[in-house]
Amino acid sequence: METDVQTLFNEIRKYNSYPASIKRIAGEYALHAFFPGGRGLIDDADSVIAGKKIMVVAEQFHPNQGFLRELSPVRPRMKTTPFWDKVLHLLMDSDIDPLHCFFTNLVLGIRIPDKKPVKATSFVARMFNEHCKAVFRKELEMQKPKLILVLGMEAGLFLSTFHPKLRFWAKLRNFEKIDQLGLALMENIQMTDQVTTTLILIVNPSAPKSRVPVRKFMKYKGREAEIRMIKSVC
Repeated sequence: METDVQTLFNEIRKYNSYPASIKRIAGEYALHAFFPGGRGLIDDADSVIAGKKIMVVAEQFHPNQGFLRELSPVRPRMKTTPFWDKVLHLLMDSDIDPLHCFFTNLVLGIRIPDKKPVKATSFVARMFNEHCKAVFRKELEMQKPKLILVLGMEAGLFLSTFHPKLRFWAKLRNFEKIDQLGLALMENIQMTDQVTTTLILIVNPSAPKSRVPVRKFMKYKGREAEIRMIKSVC
């Protein structure tokens, strides 16, 4: 019988029309990020996604070929990286056990730094984007998360088409304005026919520190605002 992780990887392997600027990887490696090759679970022995309370989603966990370097046979697996340190600290400061989370990536592949991206309006790019969204919907319906932590504005842009209330993430693309309008914490959002959940838009942990101080939630500012936002629904 297939595990949850195997089912999702089999879904990825059905698709072959990748843009030239995206390197296809559909393995099952013992890395935290689910896509393009990691398992998305903190415990290496875990393979169950269904029932995890929280989904942590990024548009691209590895903005360059750092992922490929981690898979190098001459380099021992790193249990953590600066990015993961920040993600895990955010979870711990928010009283969230990483064991209760599923970590996933919206882009089903690695961007090749020296390749010019194809236009987003091109047929190949649009079809690849639709494939990524279809797999993400499958993840949602498998996990049924109570909370989705959205890491970064690019991830928010990707998810903005999933529900009319999320469209402001694409229109504003500015954390200060989003916080002023109270649009960072979005409750009772129907993402699919089977999944209604809460989403919180967070500054990407790999972003410059200068972006975090602009965050506001109730009387809190900066990183504390993000933590309090998360705690308000957990």
